[in-house]
Amino acid sequence: MKFIFNWFRPNKKLQEDNRLLRLQTEILTAKIDALVMDNELIEAENEVLKLQVANMEKANMMQMKDLLQELDLMALEQMKPVGDA
Repeated sequence: MKFIFNWFRPNKKLQEDNRLLRLQTEILTAKIDALVMDNELIEAENEVLKLQVANMEKANMMQMKDLLQELDLMALEQMKPVGDA
């Protein structure tokens, strides 16, 4: 009878191992959650950088447009006859 009772009684070592595995699982889950949050942050920063690049490109295009207009005006002034100044 004693053998059967011992067989059904929980093994302390197994309980400790299970507890350790549960804790390790919780730690790994927390690490995965942190990595997911890091990834979301990186994606958000990437979107901000894309918007900044788009704004810079827009500003550069406007600046080039202004410079081309200035060059056109300078070219027109160069083509005027000398006496019309």
